[in-house]
Amino acid sequence: MESRPDRAQPRRGLSRPRKAQPNRRQAHSLERIQAIIEAQPELRDRVALALLARHGLRKDELRRLRWRDLDLQVGLMRLHAKGGKRPEVPIVFADLLADLNRLYLESQAKPSHYLLFPRRVGNLPSHGGRGVVAEYPDKPMVPSTMHRWFKRCLEQAGAADMLMH
Repeated sequence: MESRPDRAQPRRGLSRPRKAQPNRRQAHSLERIQAIIEAQPELRDRVALALLARHGLRKDELRRLRWRDLDLQVGLMRLHAKGGKRPEVPIVFADLLADLNRLYLESQAKPSHYLLFPRRVGNLPSHGGRGVVAEYPDKPMVPSTMHRWFKRCLEQAGAADMLMH
């Protein structure tokens, strides 16, 4: 009877264990987080960063947050959480709730619009000029755009690389 090679050498099917990676997660000081938020020139970016930092939203929860998910009268957010869950989270910071109200009014957002949506800034041939902004409020940012947005926010604050959430 012929022996099978995988039975004769059972370790061949195994891979080496991964080398231990240093844990990059760390808590950042409130002062540092507040400085990053305040360094943003746009209210939308300040509000989005405050939701990440002060309410602990995950990046996908922020990415998928629409105005219809916010009850600004009562101060509640209904999130699109992991596992298809839809928890209602109170907005506990009065200043953040006021900024959300102000952003909603100033942006003339519709309930179906996303809080954080893609923008295109620069030379748009169809608009005949530089510095023109094309906004797509009815589309969520894709994850790669979200990471570029976060990196830009950190650069504007002169902050070193840190993790979202």
